Amino acid sequence: MSPSLPHQHRHHGASLGAYHAAGSGSAVLDIGDDVGALLAVVPDRFATSEIDITLGHGHSDKPPNSHDVHTGVHPRAYHGRDRQIALFPSLPAGKYQLWHPYDTVALARVEIVGGRVTEVDLSDV
Repeated sequence: MSPSLPHQHRHHGASLGAYHAAGSGSAVLDIGDDVGALLAVVPDRFATSEIDITLGHGHSDKPPNSHDVHTGVHPRAYHGRDRQIALFPSLPAGKYQLWHPYDTVALARVEIVGGRVTEVDLSDV
């Protein structure tokens, strides 16, 4: 995420200046015993947006102002093609819902497994 992009919420634990565009370089993942990661391929129209993720599968609509965990969408090389990627580098194992960046509907339900990277292709949503 670029510090020059407008933002309507605060990032806790770091100053906004600490964030920058991911680019297509390598990513550092923090996974292990009960912590995994999520790589979501999203449509090009989601470029520069943020994708929220919430623990649990119980909601069909996103709770208002829900920003439990979110990440920026950035272009990255993926299987030999440039794609828009939302990367969550460290999530506790469990069942989650990914949320549409411009609406309050769920994009997908995913299960994060400790020590693994879960991949989901949402490029056709």
